[in-house]
Parts: sequence; C-alpha cells; structure tokens
Amino acid sequence: MRQALRRTFTALVLGRRRHGSAADRGSTTTEYVLMLVVAIGIATAVGGILTPRIIESAQSVDLGVTP
Repeated sequence: MRQALRRTFTALVLGRRRHGSAADRGSTTTEYVLMLVVAIGIATAVGGILTPRIIESAQSVDLGVTP
C-alpha cells in the first residue's frame, strides 16, 4: 500500500513538473468551457430553426381521420 501511494505521489509531482506551472492548467479548462458554450449556442440556434419546421410538417400530415 505504501509503495502504491509513493508511486502515485511521485507521478503527480513529476506530472506537474512536465506540464508546466499550475497557472497554465486553468487555460485548458477555460478553452473547454468556451468550446462547450459555442457548441450549445449552435445547437440551440439549429433547434430554434428546425423545431417550427418539424412541427409544421407534422401538422400537415393527413392521417385520414375526420374530426
């Protein structure tokens, strides 16, 4: 158990040294959040455009039922 903990701690310390300082790690998170916001915005816009068209097409289908 101690050896596994020691290996994990060593990997954590060496990983930080290889990837730069802790201040640089936040930029990646910010970029992912911005990409997610853009993707959600595009999906919302496409949904807003397609939803009325789909509803209109669905309402125009003749089911052969007389009310």
